[in-house]
Amino acid sequence: MIAAFPSASWVLAVYTAIACAMVGFNLWVFLQFFPRKGGTPTLARAALVGFILVSSMGLWVSILYDELTGDSSTGFTAALFGIQIMMMAPFVWAFVAILRGHERNVDPEGWAWPATLTLLMLGNELWMGAVFSIALGGKFPSQSFAMDLFIASAGSVWFFWAMFANMALLLFWVPFPRAERIALVGLATSALVGPWVVSSVVEGLVLMAIVMSGTFLLLLREVVSRGGSRHGISVGTLRTAIAVAAGFGAMFLTQLLLVTAPNGATSALPYLFTMFGVMIAEMLVLTRRILSRPAEHPPRQEPTSDPAWETPGADPAGAPTPRAHAPEV
Repeated sequence: MIAAFPSASWVLAVYTAIACAMVGFNLWVFLQFFPRKGGTPTLARAALVGFILVSSMGLWVSILYDELTGDSSTGFTAALFGIQIMMMAPFVWAFVAILRGHERNVDPEGWAWPATLTLLMLGNELWMGAVFSIALGGKFPSQSFAMDLFIASAGSVWFFWAMFANMALLLFWVPFPRAERIALVGLATSALVGPWVVSSVVEGLVLMAIVMSGTFLLLLREVVSRGGSRHGISVGTLRTAIAVAAGFGAMFLTQLLLVTAPNGATSALPYLFTMFGVMIAEMLVLTRRILSRPAEHPPRQEPTSDPAWETPGADPAGAPTPRAHAPEV
């Protein structure tokens, strides 16, 4: 199995810088989907953002193909093909605009676009994890190449920490009640300790226990502090807390399975699939909450106390008399 933490070197520093740049780019593109002042985006904007994320994932796949083939000519051609797909983004936007996509908006109550954005973001980070894991000398000991590739990518720091960055930004982008935000931040923090769970089971159990207990202690403190006030915990926050507890419970059970066979070829799969499902659920909640935000309208300007017309000097017919201005020098 590929190690979750590669050995330190200057090559690792270069790959880390590239990974941070790509995660930042994906986050920037992702946030372009949502209007700054709330509301839902147009279909033209949604199609453009979706195509950029799809083409970004295609670029990672082409680079992975280059690494796996070992043929520099074929691999370089595949990488160039992946780059050229991204260059078609303006034409995709123009085609959707011709179909009057800029006049129609995304359905804020639907699940289609939140699910699309979630799967595209997870797909990008998953393929990026595979590319960097193999580039840093990953080996595949078993005969199941697809299974080894998934474990290497989903169990690596490249995937776990990139997904934490995605969810952390969205958690402070969406207006959540304080108690609900505490629960969701704690669930997202579990991605930070994910690599330890795969690489060292005992350390992973300890760190995950710290994250779980810290989340519930902070949540309990928030509930107790608001228990006697009129701004009590809402039903939505209670549902979120229950869902987070269920997610933590599923992680803990799959970690126990990992303890029973820490060196098995497929022992990490239940935990990784559980983490994958938890990340999908949290990203769905965050993206749908952003889409359901009401649009922010500029405040109406109240009439000033000194209007441009003089009311005392109104003529008998009721027409106001304009104020005389000083002559310009």
